[in-house]
Amino acid sequence: MRAEIIRVGGRIIKKVEASSSLFYWIGEYLTDYRAWLMGVEIRSPETKLSYLDGKIIFEQVFIPEGLYQNVPDLIAKIRNLNFSFYGLDSNPENFLGEKEPFLVDFFPLLIKKRDVLEEQFDYSYLQSSQRYFTLENILTFYSVRLFKTDVKKALTALSCSRDVMLERYSDILPREKVRLLEALRLAANGTSADFSSFLKFYGQTKKVVSIAGSDNDELRMRINELQD
Repeated sequence: MRAEIIRVGGRIIKKVEASSSLFYWIGEYLTDYRAWLMGVEIRSPETKLSYLDGKIIFEQVFIPEGLYQNVPDLIAKIRNLNFSFYGLDSNPENFLGEKEPFLVDFFPLLIKKRDVLEEQFDYSYLQSSQRYFTLENILTFYSVRLFKTDVKKALTALSCSRDVMLERYSDILPREKVRLLEALRLAANGTSADFSSFLKFYGQTKKVVSIAGSDNDELRMRINELQD
C-alpha cells in the first residue's frame, strides 16, 4: 500500500489506506513493538495514531539528522533482536539519527499474525514471514538496499553479516540473492563504479523467484571472499 507522507512544521504525518481491524491491531501492538526495539537500543519517536475516512494516520516528531550512518552498530543491534513474533523492515531509509538509530516507520507493522500480514502485503504470508522475520533475509535486504545509495557502506554491512549469510545461505530469498550478486559484480570494479545500471536492475527483479545454479555458486563464493 502506498502512503501519503507530509511534513507539517516539526511533525511528520503519514496516511495509509487500511481497515479498521488493522488499525486495531497496530494500536494494540505498537507500544510493545517499540519496547522490543528499545531492548537493543533502537529508539523510535513517539507516534500518535488515529483513523479517519478509511485511513490510518501516524503522527510523529520530525527527526532532522538524516540517515543513521553507523552501519556496524546498527547491524549489531539487529543481530540481537529476536524475531519469533516481531519482524523488521530493514530498509536503511527507515533508520534515522545522528548518535543513535531511530526506527521511524511503523507501516507495515510487522507482527506474526497471518491476517495482519496478508492485509499489509500483496504477497503470501510465507514470503513476508521469510523476508521480515528471519535474520539472514533482514540483513541481506539491508545490504542490498544500501547498494542503491552507498556502495562502501553496503560492503561494510555485508562484512558485518557475512557469517550469518553463509550459515543460513539456503534460506535467503532468491530475489535478494540475484540483486546481491549483481551488486557485488559491479563492486568488483571498485566502489566508485557506476551503479546506475543497478538501480534499473533492482526495479526489474521485483518478481524474481529463482536463481540459476551457477549464479548461486558464484554468489556464495563472493560472500565467502568478503572480509569479516
